[in-house]
Amino acid sequence: MNSRNCLRPGAPGLALVCLLSSLAFQVSEARAAPMWYVFDGVGTGTVGSTDFTDARFTITSLGNTDDITVLGPERWAVPVTSRVFIDGVGEGLITQGTRVIANPGQSIVSFARQPNGSFDIFGMEEPPLAAFNLRNAVGPVREFNPLALSQFTNVGTELGALRIASMDYVDFTSSTVPEPAAVGATCAVGAVGLLRRRRPAPYSLSLRERAGVRGCWDRRCEGTHINV
Repeated sequence: MNSRNCLRPGAPGLALVCLLSSLAFQVSEARAAPMWYVFDGVGTGTVGSTDFTDARFTITSLGNTDDITVLGPERWAVPVTSRVFIDGVGEGLITQGTRVIANPGQSIVSFARQPNGSFDIFGMEEPPLAAFNLRNAVGPVREFNPLALSQFTNVGTELGALRIASMDYVDFTSSTVPEPAAVGATCAVGAVGLLRRRRPAPYSLSLRERAGVRGCWDRRCEGTHINV
């Protein structure tokens, strides 16, 4: 990938992110494995001062297998950068720390607060998750009765505090980010932070793409496609 595709004048911070990311992939030969973790469903709740009912929502998270930590026997966690899209409302970065937790011994995956020791936001318990360890592709796996949903409250986002009171269902999918696209994804994460510090973006950095859809986190990363 040509890192110039991710650069723009006047953004030295973003340039550094892209260049260092490109160099890291050349030196390490992509030993790390960036991963997509996607929760996609229909729910009812509130974000900021806006209520939504039976709205499609997507939580898209990017993590890296190098960052996986052991929480206990057959229980692992990975910190992730996450965005949320709510149909009819909008989309934005989840501004507080988040992580994904796998507990294959109990066939559970959870979307949780970061750091370690914080409460889960919600979880899923389905037999196919017995084969999931945060490093492999899985899904979509559907859950009709999410675990600990009462804890999905006051989650900080750019849209305001998010609460989902009920879900009709939620699907979970994980997939590996292809190596050339991983640099673009890293550039986009840097772009999100840079744009938040400098000024509002003139367009939405959409992460609505689900598994199987080709796309890029950032329109500036032209030529970079991420298979999710």
